Amino acid sequence: MIIFRNLFLVVFFVFILSGCSTFLRPAEADIFLEKNNRFVFPPPDSLGYKVSATQLFHGQYGRHQFDIQVVVEADNNELRMVGLAPWGGQLYSIKLSKGKIEYKELDNSRMRINPEYTVTDFILTYWPISVLNNWISKKGLRVTETGSNPVTRTILDEDRPVITINYKNKDKWKGKISFKNIKQDYSFQIETVRVDIQ
Repeated sequence: MIIFRNLFLVVFFVFILSGCSTFLRPAEADIFLEKNNRFVFPPPDSLGYKVSATQLFHGQYGRHQFDIQVVVEADNNELRMVGLAPWGGQLYSIKLSKGKIEYKELDNSRMRINPEYTVTDFILTYWPISVLNNWISKKGLRVTETGSNPVTRTILDEDRPVITINYKNKDKWKGKISFKNIKQDYSFQIETVRVDIQ
């Protein structure tokens, strides 16, 4: 069995706070907690292209809902994700490079995310299916895609669906995306409002 933690748990700030904390971690994660397995993230260049995008996230976890804007940049060396507050300030940033994850957040904030799980969900959504299957197949998982437009991507654990990702457009950077973690009962929607692909 696998456990994918919540992508974002957002509780908006009561006050605008200054200062930030920085955490540096190896580029691996205990995603499969019941099996106590660790794995290394695929390198950023395995996405296959460079991209810069601004996205709107709306999600739900239990009774909690959130809306947040995220700026994403990926190139051959790094994947960078920056979460922005409604007033435009930076709430957090995540940088995945070969061998490490760097995570920064505002000091004393009420918002807490797990950078490893945030990156995991993003990679599952956008990375090529061939890369994903090579990445997770040794953990008893596999990824399938059905349909042409719209497209549904399903992550299976021993043939049981644990995550479904529905794309309104076959171009995954156009149209809305609905991500559902069946195991952990959380979901979010992504709308890309700006994208530049090279």
